[in-house]
Amino acid sequence: METMKLHEQQILSEAEMERMRLDLSSQVQDRAFARQVAAVPEEEWRRTGNNLKRPRGEVSSYRFRVYVKGLVDKLGMTGGMGVAICDQDDGLVFEISKGLNAKEHEGNTELVELKALIEGLHIAVAVDLKKIKIVSDNPLLYQYFKLHQGVLPKCPHENCKSKLKLDTCKKFLTSELFNIMSQSVKESSIPAEEKIYCPYPRCSTLFSKAELQGSKGNSAGVTKQLDADMSFAINVEQNGETRSQPALVLSGTNIISSMTGIDIK
Repeated sequence: METMKLHEQQILSEAEMERMRLDLSSQVQDRAFARQVAAVPEEEWRRTGNNLKRPRGEVSSYRFRVYVKGLVDKLGMTGGMGVAICDQDDGLVFEISKGLNAKEHEGNTELVELKALIEGLHIAVAVDLKKIKIVSDNPLLYQYFKLHQGVLPKCPHENCKSKLKLDTCKKFLTSELFNIMSQSVKESSIPAEEKIYCPYPRCSTLFSKAELQGSKGNSAGVTKQLDADMSFAINVEQNGETRSQPALVLSGTNIISSMTGIDIK
């Protein structure tokens, strides 16, 4: 009986997501048609207005902004989060807000901000949005994203454009964030033609050819062992011949696992 109820709830949830997707698609197309009509000159409207047709297309083909926000009151008693989805002209097409009890928010604003981000991503996936831009005013999320993009954080003082050095950042960053920053700086220094990405589908770890091949002329292969949990082969030119050589790589999935709670093998 319990299994049947869970199955029914899943069906209802999937039906609700499909309804939301169709409703969102309809709103986007209606707004696009309204803009098209408004852009037609009056004289042309008199001649060809009856020939205008409502644009059709999948909602996944449009670009959206997903605004996320989480809040906790000063006393740490109540909290809430909100998600708003806007089209490319910043017209609101969907919004949702949720209250959080003390157990859910734990009096931690950063936690609620992350919950809001996760909720926004879940909704975007559920309604089949393919092109989105996340908008948040949370500085921690912003800096975390910049670290993953290989951009060093700047001095927090107003009008100061100095970039922080790695050694300086180590004094106040957690070991995880410092490792992310170090890896990002290292990756940004690799020339485009030397970049090799891990072949594992769920891993985006980047290495240089020199790092994987070892020192020049060494027939033994990799001279420096990496902290590896998988291997693959790369083509190496030696003495005018091209051969396949094993290369050890770090999968990098431990970061994904710690962020999502998903055990990635």
